[in-house]
Amino acid sequence: MFKEMVSLRNNEETSRVGKKWLQEEDEELMRELSDKKTFEEIALNHKRTIGGIKSRVISNILYLQYKNKSKTIEELSSEYNIEIDLVIKYINKLEIRDSQQTKALQYIDKIQDKKSNDSNANIELLYDKIKLLETKILAIEGKLDSIIYLIT
Repeated sequence: MFKEMVSLRNNEETSRVGKKWLQEEDEELMRELSDKKTFEEIALNHKRTIGGIKSRVISNILYLQYKNKSKTIEELSSEYNIEIDLVIKYINKLEIRDSQQTKALQYIDKIQDKKSNDSNANIELLYDKIKLLETKILAIEGKLDSIIYLIT
């Protein structure tokens, strides 16, 4: 896989394969799609592969429309002229990723809630210890007063 990417990056036509998409590139992609350019033309312009362009379209455009339930997978596949099997494959991956992210965020929230509750319990425990220390200090102070009275 790595060798393949290096090979693609060494090719002038695909030199941006694997590199982060810039905001300007995404904006250009949107214009190209609205201008009905082919994936081959778009890929050459962006110096990426056709598969990379389709992946970007699915993940940044189709998936959002699918999640909003504004269109079905079939409608999106037809509208953007991307094979339905590919759309389903990527959407399934994106749903799994979103599900894992949601679970991770829920887990983090749960830990933070527990820490918050533990913090409150720790504060109460610390307060109790301080009160106990205060009582002991008062007792010591009383004994010292008694000793000082006996000495003087």
